Amino acid sequence: MNINFEKNMGYINKEVLQKTKDKGFVYFWSRSKNRIWRNCIK
Repeated sequence: MNINFEKNMGYINKEVLQKTKDKGFVYFWSRSKNRIWRNCIK
């Protein structure tokens, strides 16, 4: 699944989905940064 926030593109994989469920925040996988990141959606 990919989600586009204007210019930012975030991807969700199994690891990111589990972290989202565990932590209660929405996390994404950044292909450009090669790491998980959390978007602070207001």
